[in-house]
Amino acid sequence: MLTLRQIEIFRAIMIAKTVSAAAQMLGTSQPGLSRMLGHMEDKLHFRLFDRTRGRLVPTHEARVLFRKSSMSIRASKTSTMSSSGWPRARTGPFASARRPRSAIPWCPGCWPG
Repeated sequence: MLTLRQIEIFRAIMIAKTVSAAAQMLGTSQPGLSRMLGHMEDKLHFRLFDRTRGRLVPTHEARVLFRKSSMSIRASKTSTMSSSGWPRARTGPFASARRPRSAIPWCPGCWPG
């Protein structure tokens, strides 16, 4: 499992095609990003890029991960955009049309009988 920051770094490397360009995009150092890439590959137990003549070539796994992360980012942006039109949170009592059965075990005294 990668953190959100690691996914951001991975995606920047995929888009920029070099660690140096990705570091510039993210406003960080190239050695830091290279180190993080190594940590990510260790954590995942597979290589994300083949190093060929000083170039990074995405592996099959990297392309799959990029596709899946792109779908997640898109879904997240859609969710954020759709919630931006919601009214601001208000204080006061909360009313529910029916009590959810899943709430009963963790809140036994919340609803009468």
